[in-house]
Amino acid sequence: MIHGQRGFTLTELLVGMAVMALLMAAAFGVLSSSIKAQLYGFSQERGFNDARRVMQTVAGELRYSSGHTISANGVDISYSRPDDATGVTRNGHIQNIAGDKVQITRGTVNEALGSGHVQVNFAQGDETQQIRVTVTAQDPAAGGAAIVLQSVVWTGPVIR
Repeated sequence: MIHGQRGFTLTELLVGMAVMALLMAAAFGVLSSSIKAQLYGFSQERGFNDARRVMQTVAGELRYSSGHTISANGVDISYSRPDDATGVTRNGHIQNIAGDKVQITRGTVNEALGSGHVQVNFAQGDETQQIRVTVTAQDPAAGGAAIVLQSVVWTGPVIR
């Protein structure tokens, strides 16, 4: 500051602006990282919810079924089970469709599960009345890790 005058010199203003710009850049970096982390979290939550819903539906379908035929590559299964309302035995089929959804066919009714990028795999369990079900969900656009749920479904009475 020049002696006897009020105000700031150009150098002082430029230094102040540079400090303020550095603080704003740091704040923007923190905000940007927070938004990316939140979007990643939402993607993971959506994937987990999809996987959980598919697992619950598939396990419910297979729980009281019989006559299973698992495809050689493990991506679809055919079965029969009594209808919940009428008790009449009906055929069902669960398969991956379009690489990102799971379709369940119950008689003439089709239901697609998953909002995207969900797959289900089947394998015979250690016991004859076991089916191992693996559900994988992932949102490749969000770059999230795959959500993998595994369960063993009993399809008959447990003998102890």
